[in-house]
Amino acid sequence: MADFPSGPSEKQISFIGRLQQSLKYTDAQLAEVVKEVTNCDSVMEMGRGDASALIDHLLQQAKDSGVDTQAGSTATEKQVKFMKSLKKKAKLDDAAFEAFLMENAKVKTAEEVSKRDASPVIDKLIAMTGGTPKPATGGGAGGPPARGGPGRGAPRGGKSAAPSGGAGPDERPPERADDGPKGDEGDDIPF
Repeated sequence: MADFPSGPSEKQISFIGRLQQSLKYTDAQLAEVVKEVTNCDSVMEMGRGDASALIDHLLQQAKDSGVDTQAGSTATEKQVKFMKSLKKKAKLDDAAFEAFLMENAKVKTAEEVSKRDASPVIDKLIAMTGGTPKPATGGGAGGPPARGGPGRGAPRGGKSAAPSGGAGPDERPPERADDGPKGDEGDDIPF
């Protein structure tokens, strides 16, 4: 049974690329490690098990060298999808998007963007679409965004809501006065 159908996943290939960058390996140096660890001539010839063994080896080399492997963790699937949707909104073709990612995250695809770079990249893409990036105050999902003034009585999505609240553009409710809580949950909402 050939290894080709179960070749390395896109995530494995992407992660190997980030580890290569973190370790500052040239393509020739990476090829030597691939041959040493997996006995394959290239990353694309490896099976998933080979790719896993290579990743473990590269992570150990990074640890032994004191290289920060957290920089290698990738953006979440949700962040990747959001970057791609913003690419379309900003009307960037593939070449322009790749150039943007190279300039802002030193990678060629949204899947390669690190967790560390994902938020700044998303904020820049939002700005390119004419939106307002959410403030970097933390907050996160779960609690209502700080808006100043009384927190009660203001209708959701009504005119008293600040347009630059903590929610991202795809999370904001429509700006219609008649759009309030829906279904049975209306009585449970504390605002």
